[in-house]
Amino acid sequence: MKIGRPSKLTIGALLIGGVFLLQAILLYYPKAPTWDAAFYYSYARSLVFDGDINLVNDIVLAYPTGGEHFTSKQFHTDLTTTGHLQNTFALGAALFWVPWLALARSAELFLVDPGSLTGYEVPFITGAALISALLVLIAFLLLYRRLTAYFNWSSAIIGVLTLMFTTPLLHYQFHNGFYSHAASAFIVTLCFLWWWRSYDKPMQPRAALVMGGLLGFSMLVRWQHAIYVVLPGLSVLWWWWRQPGAEKRQALRPAAISLLLTAGSLLLVFSIQLVLWKVYFDSWLTIPQGDFYVDYRPLWLLPTLFSPFRGLLPWMPVALPALIGLLLLARKNPYLVVPLFVVLLLALYVNASTRDWFGGGGYGPRRFTSELPIWALGYTALLAALAPRLRVWVGGLLAALLIVHQWILLAFGIPEELGGRVTSMAPTYTWEETTWTEFGRSLLAHIPDLPTIIVQGESPLWKWQHNIPTLRTELLVWVIVTVLVALCCGVIIRLWRVDTGSEPDGSG
Repeated sequence: MKIGRPSKLTIGALLIGGVFLLQAILLYYPKAPTWDAAFYYSYARSLVFDGDINLVNDIVLAYPTGGEHFTSKQFHTDLTTTGHLQNTFALGAALFWVPWLALARSAELFLVDPGSLTGYEVPFITGAALISALLVLIAFLLLYRRLTAYFNWSSAIIGVLTLMFTTPLLHYQFHNGFYSHAASAFIVTLCFLWWWRSYDKPMQPRAALVMGGLLGFSMLVRWQHAIYVVLPGLSVLWWWWRQPGAEKRQALRPAAISLLLTAGSLLLVFSIQLVLWKVYFDSWLTIPQGDFYVDYRPLWLLPTLFSPFRGLLPWMPVALPALIGLLLLARKNPYLVVPLFVVLLLALYVNASTRDWFGGGGYGPRRFTSELPIWALGYTALLAALAPRLRVWVGGLLAALLIVHQWILLAFGIPEELGGRVTSMAPTYTWEETTWTEFGRSLLAHIPDLPTIIVQGESPLWKWQHNIPTLRTELLVWVIVTVLVALCCGVIIRLWRVDTGSEPDGSG
């Protein structure tokens, strides 16, 4: 039996998978959840181990591995008026970890005393964090598949591989998987790709229900994803407006049905969060951090964009060529790109209207990682606009510069407080920042250190070099979780039937 040569699509998918494995070997070291991560994880731990949503004991169990500063806060004493833990974080990300925790717990019941399990043992932590890493991988694979159907293959593969290295998502994929950003990038990618299927017309009823369900789930992961309702909303209204005058009345029915089904499905899924708010805060709709948290004026617009202390452009400069690519693509397909620009403007408005626009003690402009599919589309569009020979050189040079920039920040950004530092958190939220010149000098000063930071933290390669005993347990978890998620990924891609023409030009 003769085996044919693999297609370009397959070669690219294998390349993305290989790059992911290389990243994981060099970077992946799951930390026990602490600070924000402990609150996200508490939902999953409580559902699996206690079968309830009372999180007080779950946060106490995080103290032994959370560090002295975290423990000293005694968060379990900070209760709402209903007697529940003051958990100001969303539920959705934890739902991705629940299946693994349930599987790992049922397996360990045969090996140890069931009463001794806390959910913070190595298999639980390693597997749940690995799921977050793999969710981002699936997002990149799905984006690659769709981009190859819209642009030429070389632009799509160079664009996706570059994005795999050049956003703060790299930190939350491999270092801090218990934050919501990995799940956020994944679920928003699903929303984006589903909308892309019918971006220039109303969705059929079944598709509209799925769209609403995906949007509702994305809001369970991060509430600010509510801004993505403008995608189906604006698309349908724009389609209706373009209809000839005599046909507008007839077009109103399918437009209204599509919007109503999307809204109804969204509210049905998001009602889970509304119920939680009612239970925890005795209010169906609230800002858990407090009314002071949001100003509703984009007072921090300039630092959100330009501050060396975690501003978008200094810390994620790939956004600039991506925006240029979107502008170029808008000339060919405004119906696709204009709604995406509206989403970006809304994301900027939301992030610049919160007092901790810098993301607390986090890494980089992490709240812009939700827009991963938009950055991927724009960056790929820019590459596709270049001549084939120029594309490889420009894409390669840009990728090298952007990767070096992000890799240095990944190693030194937080510990050395590059660009600035937080001076106080709630309720004042103040910070200090350096100048652009000082920030640039800090980055350049670390270029000679690149060979020494290729392997970071306590990654698998580092543990292998130091012969750490826990590596064997973690490798077993790696195999099990990777197989399970790979099967899910295969099913998703198999069901996602997309025409992959040889040289699409991005105009359709």
